[in-house]
Amino acid sequence: MGWLRNVRSDWQRFGAAKAFARMSYKLANRVGRVDLLRLMELREADISIPAPSGSPLAARFVPPEDMPALCDQFGALLPRRFVDLAIAKGDDCYALFDGATCASFGWYSRRPTIIRGNLLLRFDPAFLYMYHGYTRPAYRGRRLHAIGIGERARLAFQDPGVRSLISIAEKMNYGTQRSSYRLGFRSCGSIWRVGAGPFVKMGTSRACRPYGVTIEEVEDPFVMPEEKS
Repeated sequence: MGWLRNVRSDWQRFGAAKAFARMSYKLANRVGRVDLLRLMELREADISIPAPSGSPLAARFVPPEDMPALCDQFGALLPRRFVDLAIAKGDDCYALFDGATCASFGWYSRRPTIIRGNLLLRFDPAFLYMYHGYTRPAYRGRRLHAIGIGERARLAFQDPGVRSLISIAEKMNYGTQRSSYRLGFRSCGSIWRVGAGPFVKMGTSRACRPYGVTIEEVEDPFVMPEEKS
């Protein structure tokens, strides 16, 4: 059974306690809504980009006019409505290419962004928010996700108006957190949404305040979010 294989894999990679926590988290989301998230920050002085392995790939920004073509490569993993909203917001996509094949991508924004289903994250635009990173299965194990984020962060810090790069990781996604810490990220706050149906509690920890982080639910995650003063 798939769930049993996942538990065994988690047990081997992270130990019994974390394997049990991940299983409990997944079960809780079958009967309600449980989002337990970490706010992560990457500062310029802390960037530690891993050495590339395998054949070299080309890292570059994807121009807005070329972004819709990525939908053809990734299908349901990259819906056209998602890309259209990213373009409208002025977000950028930084990706690694193997010829014409996009091997890994990440999206970056300085405007309010959906983080989980219909959960909208607002933050101080002095920070660059990294979201929706993905690496093709055939290219995994080469740390392309970390390389792409690290290279994009270096470019971001050429703008004196960017304080740091921030991102979100599930508290039970230990693999992503481990990769993030190696790259130089540090945990700097907590975000949560817990409940079922109309009975939902959500919030952010006090540590999120310096980043201007707040969350709210929206009806349509593909509608341009309104700016708030």
